[in-house]
Amino acid sequence: MKVRIHDGSNPVDDRLRAHVERRLDYALHAFGDRVGAIVVRLSSEGTPRSPALNRCDIDVTLRPRNLRVADTGASAFIAVANASDRLARALGRALAREEAWAVGGQPSPPKAKRRK
Repeated sequence: MKVRIHDGSNPVDDRLRAHVERRLDYALHAFGDRVGAIVVRLSSEGTPRSPALNRCDIDVTLRPRNLRVADTGASAFIAVANASDRLARALGRALAREEAWAVGGQPSPPKAKRRK
């Protein structure tokens, strides 16, 4: 699994790099060799009236498709954690759809989300 981490023009410190790699390893360990290259993009976004939010975009090359997830948080560490959790769920759904198509069936419809 090849991971590239970008933070605009800023260098990524060792602590954040280790956090990203640990979260991705945890999120992707069940998918093994189905995962190709991974690109993580970190950025900050915000307006003058609101505090800056950190954004984490993760692009994953699955064989034979690509998948993208993104999330934001108050810090880069929170954004990475949220995006990696979202990535694990999205990969599970994508692979379940592929398996359903391979056996000729229809994928199950998405479950309705319960509101709190």
